[in-house]
Amino acid sequence: IDVEKGNKSQLTTIPSEGDVNITLSGLQPNKDVYYIAYALIDGSYVFSEDTLSFKTGNVKASAAMNITYTGATTTLIVDGDLSKISEAGVYYSVNNSVVDTTTAKTATAASIPTSGTINVTLDGFNELDTVYYRAYVVYGGVKIISTETMSFVTKTHFPEPEYVDLGLSVKW
Repeated sequence: IDVEKGNKSQLTTIPSEGDVNITLSGLQPNKDVYYIAYALIDGSYVFSEDTLSFKTGNVKASAAMNITYTGATTTLIVDGDLSKISEAGVYYSVNNSVVDTTTAKTATAASIPTSGTINVTLDGFNELDTVYYRAYVVYGGVKIISTETMSFVTKTHFPEPEYVDLGLSVKW
């Protein structure tokens, strides 16, 4: 759907009974979306009486915190009412700066509070992996994916050795 141009989204197959769900894609963050439902029944269009609307939210991930040799934690920053979020997490890829949301792995938040912050733990990595990630939430039934990609590098398992010259060298 192209919200700016008022394009439509439609189903080609409609169930004989029950609810009909349509997925809107390509929506931009922080936009008001207006819509009206319609159906083609026996050759005639039937439209819903009211124009409905919703506002898309916005989400982004903070810089990684508590970085270890196997993972890190990030905080999701969400514009909007947290009680409308049904799912939250990040898409991520290892050593690939392109986080393709159709093929990337996901890490989801263990819980979604009604206020405060949403924390997501990313783990299961190897030492010195570069992890790229993008935040997402399902807000009021609409999946919102951050356009910003963040990254971190896991630490080494053992600290780097320190070399100290004790001045004990002897010239022979």
